[in-house]
Amino acid sequence: MKSRIDEELKARRIVQEVVHYFFKNKVYDMNLKLAINNEEIKVIAEGHPQQEPNDLEEVTRLLNARRAPELEDYYDQLLGIGYNDNDINLLGAIVDEGIISYDGDILTFFITRKLRRDK
Repeated sequence: MKSRIDEELKARRIVQEVVHYFFKNKVYDMNLKLAINNEEIKVIAEGHPQQEPNDLEEVTRLLNARRAPELEDYYDQLLGIGYNDNDINLLGAIVDEGIISYDGDILTFFITRKLRRDK
């Protein structure tokens, strides 16, 4: 398994990008839960935007792009360098599943990253 420190760094970058997305959508009151165990990293975030984000389908698609382990370290280094809206594209390369929803009042992010064991 990759080192715990590497995975903690990835968790921090994932949280940073989720918070950036919330700020971009003017969500300043949010609840965020981060859980790391030996199997996976889970991030759940909820907040109340003033209006529905117009890119929910695109963000869901990007978050569920195929994880690219061979590019993961490179993309991980790029995440968080600047506050670029394209960072959500990079996030999809380091996570296994991403769900984003809006129910008319609450914007919810659910992200999972499975911890892989090195062979």
